[in-house]
Amino acid sequence: MNVAMASMIVPELLERGNYKRWSIFMKNYLVSQDLWVVTQRFLNPFGISKGEWRRKGAAALHAIQISCGAEKFNRIKNLYYAIEAWHELKRLNVKEKSKIDNSEEDKEKEEEEEEEEDDDDDDDDDDDDDDDDVETSKITVANTIVPELLESDNYERWSFYMKIYLVSQDLWDVVTLILPDSGLYTKEWIKKDASALHAIQISCGASKLREISSANSAKKAWNTLHQSAVKKECWRIDDDKRDIAACFPWPGLPPLSLSHPLIFAAMFWFLRSSRLAYISH
Repeated sequence: MNVAMASMIVPELLERGNYKRWSIFMKNYLVSQDLWVVTQRFLNPFGISKGEWRRKGAAALHAIQISCGAEKFNRIKNLYYAIEAWHELKRLNVKEKSKIDNSEEDKEKEEEEEEEEDDDDDDDDDDDDDDDDVETSKITVANTIVPELLESDNYERWSFYMKIYLVSQDLWDVVTLILPDSGLYTKEWIKKDASALHAIQISCGASKLREISSANSAKKAWNTLHQSAVKKECWRIDDDKRDIAACFPWPGLPPLSLSHPLIFAAMFWFLRSSRLAYISH
């Protein structure tokens, strides 16, 4: 499946087969812009002015339209309300899944027959398909948030740029705080969390985006990416020396190898304490 970029709203345009991911990203964006309500209600139940409600509806519809591929856009281009567009795309997804389920048995039979006829050709086709998946799933286009999208080898630089952006937008607190103080978990906090999560999502490459696809908060997404980078660095061995600092998530810890005096002293103290505790028993 080809992956199409969609500016600053979603990491990929809505095509066949990616509705679940797309809807998560799209909802985060709409919540962050305080537009989600117009995709769920026709009428204005919150006392918002008629002009503001119309503006929200137009903004939400526009965001949905420009985040769709050509096929999906053609199905909603004549709709006038965001709620109509949202539910029509959802209905189309259910219909597509139903067709797939109904034809699943027939496809399995066809695949079994093809495998029996030409196993060698199938192996070659599989290799070609794998190559295509790698090429189309790799997203390396930078955006206006960070100079480079997060991939498997640039977390240190990416996290530096990402933190600066979140701080500049007054969003860093939703990433660092364990839980908001009493009374802070308001509509404003939810909007900030959605904005931070959306910024993190559209700043990730395809592989990293999959790692945080189930994250429902900015803090969870940030921690998932951080722990993934820590785990990778923890097992990186360079000239038989292990970078101890990379194995701990504490910021500011200097790089220490196993031969460092502080590490040696800590190990000696631990072994000595363990021996004394054993003797005392």
